[in-house]
Amino acid sequence: MADDEPDGDGAEAPPEKPPGRRWRTVLGRVLAVGVAVLGVAAVAVPILVHSFGTPDTLADVYGPVAAARTADHMAYGPTARAVPRDCGVPPALARKLAGRVGKREKAARGANTCTWGGDVRSLHYLSVTVRVATDRGGRPDPAGAVGAVDQMIADAAKPSAARRTGPVTRLSGLGQQAAAWTLIKKRARTPLRRPHRPGVYHGTAVTRVAFQVGNVAAEIGYGGVDRRKHGLDLSLTPVEPITLRGAFSAAASVARAVGAPVHETPHLKRPSEARAARNPPSACAAVPLASVRAAAGDDGLARQPANPYTGRAAERGIARDYCAWGGGSGRRADVDMLVATGAPPLGDGASVALRDYVRAYRAARETPPGRPGAAVFTALRAPGDEAFAAYATGGSGGTGTVAIRVRNIRIQARCTDTATDSPDTAMNCAYAIATAVAKRVAAAA
Repeated sequence: MADDEPDGDGAEAPPEKPPGRRWRTVLGRVLAVGVAVLGVAAVAVPILVHSFGTPDTLADVYGPVAAARTADHMAYGPTARAVPRDCGVPPALARKLAGRVGKREKAARGANTCTWGGDVRSLHYLSVTVRVATDRGGRPDPAGAVGAVDQMIADAAKPSAARRTGPVTRLSGLGQQAAAWTLIKKRARTPLRRPHRPGVYHGTAVTRVAFQVGNVAAEIGYGGVDRRKHGLDLSLTPVEPITLRGAFSAAASVARAVGAPVHETPHLKRPSEARAARNPPSACAAVPLASVRAAAGDDGLARQPANPYTGRAAERGIARDYCAWGGGSGRRADVDMLVATGAPPLGDGASVALRDYVRAYRAARETPPGRPGAAVFTALRAPGDEAFAAYATGGSGGTGTVAIRVRNIRIQARCTDTATDSPDTAMNCAYAIATAVAKRVAAAA
């Protein structure tokens, strides 16, 4: 929505089922999990949740992963099949915010954009984009919705000589992931900045709210407040209050239209006060080779030279690092780290790292890379703020993944084994490596 916004100035097959006795063993395990769900007993079997939210299991997982299991800590939210009428904004609210102007609507696959106002006859305008994310099979895809909100925020970070974007601020009370930011758009002959007040911006104030709930991502833009005379210091007032109120009203209406309960008035959240990790160790230095070999049970592992992030400058306050080990008896391991420094306008580092973690969490839980019957997922208690473990089969074997967020850093460790009979080895391998890195990162903060 960033570029066309008005400004007032013109598969592979599933693995075969194990035969005979082994199949009866797996069936017995599934029944045991059913008993646990009923509360009779607790068993160390992680739960896979499909895109439809159906629980299933593959095999028993023991050891540290089983001991660290915890309840799923992210709500599913409602799912939508189509964009609501008028993008979820009733006519009365549109008239209140933008005046008695007509609606323009642009439809695309899985997304609609509705705009009211924005020409010389209207002082204010309202623009709403609603995206309904589905996977290739047409099933609701909340992970895709989280990614869409991330893209909306990333678009706000694009530099422009005609506008200035304030820092992204987290919201509470609206959807499952929500943020707001204000931009000042250059208008007519008024300079965007003046030499004697370089931190103050002049032009038209526009506030945007982006949120995700279930498989829906929405972005609401409300603007038209003239800031040419007095300007706006975005470091002191990151979100313009007048346009924020209008954007909140429209966002709450859109949320209700897609089935999301709005229990409280949306409000800005203060940035996380947790101390950021400024100088974390590199991915390769964070865990000794001996520890990687012990976790994988393979003394032949050696560090691999490939690093897709080598030489890349941090983009918009986000740095990436990677380390891989291989060359043993068929097992491989790697660590991927995202370090968010929190440079505007993406928001504070913890919020940026959390958005990345949430997208990975939902992707692993709801749309696993393997077939639904060959994947395992569980949330974890671990060093850091949030963690999960997952396992999926692929063409090169079974891969265990553990992701942990520590303040402004997202850590992901993976272990791949050519054997696909059980996720136990791969998941516990990834857990050992990820927790070792997380402890080093926490100690460096």
